[in-house]
Parts: sequence; structure tokens; C-alpha cells
Amino acid sequence: MPYPVPQFIKEETKLMGLVNFTQLTILVCLGGLIILLFYTVQRTLFFILAAFLLTIGLAITFGKFYEIPIYKQIGSMFRYIWLPKEYLFEKQQSPSKLPVSFKKTESKQINFSSSSKTLDSNTLKQLTDILDQ
Repeated sequence: MPYPVPQFIKEETKLMGLVNFTQLTILVCLGGLIILLFYTVQRTLFFILAAFLLTIGLAITFGKFYEIPIYKQIGSMFRYIWLPKEYLFEKQQSPSKLPVSFKKTESKQINFSSSSKTLDSNTLKQLTDILDQ
């Protein structure tokens, strides 16, 4: 009886309960930023910015999108936006946009003579000598 083979078994180790090292780093940086805001801006602006940063920070830290943590997807998103794209194909002009010209050109007909060339033994020997070299 076939059973599913586990895939994507690479898992980060948990430090404290449900938090791994990357999540802990994000939370510490977020806390430091909120403390810095507390000492630098007015109290009403602080509460507005803190609520906004806390919501965004917690969503980035603990949120998942298609079972992949958001903090892992942010790096891929920035790389996709800012790095140059390399396309492996070359787009060709579509047939509808090709320039159309209906000038009638004279066609040249090539007449093949019915006589075929025959090679004598002397010419064949020279050809084989050239090809053997």
C-alpha cells in the first residue's frame, strides 16, 4: 500500500515555544523600533505609528501565505521587483504586424538540363585522395 513520502522536511528549530530564531529577531527589531518611536515623537503620533507597526510586524512574523512564512516571501518579492529579469526566449514580431508589400517580383525559373554529369575513374580517384587527407 503506497503512503505519502514526506517532502519539505527542512524545519527551523524553535527557541521559545512557537517562536524560532528568525521570528525572535523580527520581534526584537520591532520592539526596538517602537521604543525608539516612544522617545522621539509626540504621544498621539506614537500610538498611531505603534499600532500600525505592531500590526504589520506581527503579520510579517507569524503570518503564512500558501503555507510559507511571509518573512521568507518578502526577500523573494524584493528580488523579483528589483533584479533584472532574464528571459530565455526572444519575442518575435507577430505576423499581423509584419510590413506588407504586394509588389510583384519577377520570378526566375531555373532550367535544369536533362544531361547529368558523369565522373570518370580518374576524377573519382582524385576525389577520394582529397577526402582521405
